[in-house]
Amino acid sequence: MKKQILSAAFLLFASAAFTQIEVNPGYVIMGGVPAQTNYYLTAFGGLYLKNATNSNFFQFDIWNGRIATTGNWCVFYNSQTSTFNDLAVGTVYNYSDERAKTNIVPIKYGLSSLSKLKPVNYQLLKDPSGRANHLELGLLAQDVEVVMPELVRTDDEGKKLLNYVGLIPVLIQAVQDLQQEVDELKAAAAKK
Repeated sequence: MKKQILSAAFLLFASAAFTQIEVNPGYVIMGGVPAQTNYYLTAFGGLYLKNATNSNFFQFDIWNGRIATTGNWCVFYNSQTSTFNDLAVGTVYNYSDERAKTNIVPIKYGLSSLSKLKPVNYQLLKDPSGRANHLELGLLAQDVEVVMPELVRTDDEGKKLLNYVGLIPVLIQAVQDLQQEVDELKAAAAKK
């Protein structure tokens, strides 16, 4: 296989960023990062990287604005620093169609579950040197996992990830629990 060099321009957050994709026999280099072996590259209306030894792939499709990967999730991760990247978007929609769900039952979490969580302030370590970014607020995945294990995922490296969006139904249930208590108190007060 003869060495091929493809140049590509990507529009990212309204500013042009350029990278070079170099395809060699057995490896791919993008933008000067270390060579990635056993990947094939096709560039027709997007970018498709496929592992030569298994069926894993990464796809960036320009035609319909789709990012796709093998498996059930797409991770934005900095391999050089072993940290997760920030993601800035306008709106996030989660796939929640009733037709894609089965065994639908009311959640078992509510006000009592939320009261067991410990919100914290922290600085997230962004690189191996221990340098931290600005002060953030959130929860510790290990604490949430004890109370609501469905909201925590552990990746292949043992790092815990938290589904913050999954807390929304719990918050709604907690508000409904509180409203029921208020209604009961009002009814009891009206009888006096």
